[in-house]
Amino acid sequence: MAKKLTQDYLKNAAYYYLSRFSSSEVNLSQVLQRKALRRLKISGEQIEPDEIDGWIKAVVQSCVELGLLDDAEYAKSKARSLFNRGNSSYQIRQKLRQKGLSEENIRIALEALAEFSDRPDWDAAVRFAKRKRFGVFASQRGESKGTGSADNAKYQKQLQSFMRAGFSVDLARKVLSAKTEDELQQLSNEFED
Repeated sequence: MAKKLTQDYLKNAAYYYLSRFSSSEVNLSQVLQRKALRRLKISGEQIEPDEIDGWIKAVVQSCVELGLLDDAEYAKSKARSLFNRGNSSYQIRQKLRQKGLSEENIRIALEALAEFSDRPDWDAAVRFAKRKRFGVFASQRGESKGTGSADNAKYQKQLQSFMRAGFSVDLARKVLSAKTEDELQQLSNEFED
C-alpha cells in the first residue's frame, strides 16, 4: 500500500531534497507540488488542492526558518557556478529567473561576481571559448583557429555560438580575434564590461 500524502510526508521529502540539492523557495515549492501530484496518482487519495498548497507553504516556511533555504545565498552560489562554467551575465540572469528568484536577489548575485572578477563578462567569454575550444584554444588540439578567410564559416558559427550564449558581438569578436593566449590577455586589459 502506498504512503498517504500528509504534511509530514512533504516535510520529509523537502528535507531529503535539500540534503542533496540547494534550492530556492519557489523551486522547492515546485518540486513538492510535483511530488504531491505523483503521490496522489499512486495512492488515489482525494485531497483538496488548497490544502496541499497550504501544506507546501508551511513546509517551505519551516525550511526557511530552520535556515535550510536562503534565496540570497542560493542566488550567489548559483551565479558563481554558472559564471565559472562560462555563462554570460545575461544567461546567468535568465537561469536565476527560471529558478524563481527575485530581481533583487539576482542583482545582488551578479554584483557579488565582482568579488571574483573585475571584468565578469570578459572572463566568462574566455571560459566559454576555452570550454568550446574556440579561437586561440582551438589551436591547442591541432584544430584551426577559425579566423582566416578559408575558415570564415567556422568563425561565423563560433560567433553565433557566443551570441546564443548571451555575449555581445564585440566581445565575441575580440575573444576570437586573439592569435595567442598572451594576445588574449593583452586584449582583456583593454576591454571594459
